[in-house]
Amino acid sequence: MRIAIFSDAHGNLIALKSVLEKIKKEGSIDQIFCAGDLIGGGSSVSEMVETCQKFDVQCLLGNYEQLLLDYDTYHVRVCPEEAKTTSTLVHWMRQQTNKNVENWLKRLPMNINITPTPGSTLTICHASPLDCWIGGSLNIDDGQMDELYGSWNSKWIAFGHAHGSFVTTYKDKVLVNVSSVSQLRDSSSYATYCIFSYQNNRWSINIKKAEFDLYESFKNIREANIPEEILWRAQPFY
Repeated sequence: MRIAIFSDAHGNLIALKSVLEKIKKEGSIDQIFCAGDLIGGGSSVSEMVETCQKFDVQCLLGNYEQLLLDYDTYHVRVCPEEAKTTSTLVHWMRQQTNKNVENWLKRLPMNINITPTPGSTLTICHASPLDCWIGGSLNIDDGQMDELYGSWNSKWIAFGHAHGSFVTTYKDKVLVNVSSVSQLRDSSSYATYCIFSYQNNRWSINIKKAEFDLYESFKNIREANIPEEILWRAQPFY
């Protein structure tokens, strides 16, 4: 079994297409997953969703999907310094979202389990299995780590959210951050995705890069008519 996982495309349609085209060339991929935050800047919500549908990507909820679907509930989890721009961004995203896409987003799961053989379950989620906002980082203490991952009944857990790839262990768990497709932290033009392969009763992980056209990415963002005050939220870098 071979599966591809990416996360945090944040509306960067050019980077998303580059990743999906490269995954397509991998060959023998059984399923592609997006671990949340497909949206949240850049291109319209509908364009991002339609592209994933074209490539038969199974998407999961991220915090930006939750904000779009239920801003009144989740806006309190936005850091105060980004509250105003997040409100403007969500309002803009809603203008770009039709009813069919909204219904599609409402059906997204918070986590998915892949179990090729008993005892080998890989859980895919955005930040942690039951919370799209907390987790995905090495900068949390053991108590919080135990709360987020320790009691979850999977040995392997893959997520995004923190925009930086790593593989680490916690107790009997293997935790994998698949990094991000956009809002990159290293000012590069390389989106990240991961290939998980299951063979001989174990998972192996291969972190991959897909180069995308920065000029086309910035051009696409400009043509999306995003309000000037939140343009910085839509950039490929963050």
